[in-house]
Amino acid sequence: TLHNPLGWVLSRKQRKKMADIARAYDLIIIEDTAYSFLIHRPPPPVAFYAQERTVYVTGFSKNIATGLRVGAIVCPETYRPALER
Repeated sequence: TLHNPLGWVLSRKQRKKMADIARAYDLIIIEDTAYSFLIHRPPPPVAFYAQERTVYVTGFSKNIATGLRVGAIVCPETYRPALER
């Protein structure tokens, strides 16, 4: 959502298609939502369509406080050990 540098926002249809392609080719999706708060009514994240293969990444330095270097990752249980390392 809100991709740099042009500010594009993928439609629901494009997000669903991305999820379908990832499933077909056994790919992992990394979704960075650092700027999604700038969209009034953002579409559901790609993780909504493919939660079993999406690593959803967000942080708080863009939307809460510039100096706050804290983030969060939501991912399937199978990916957690590798991400924790």
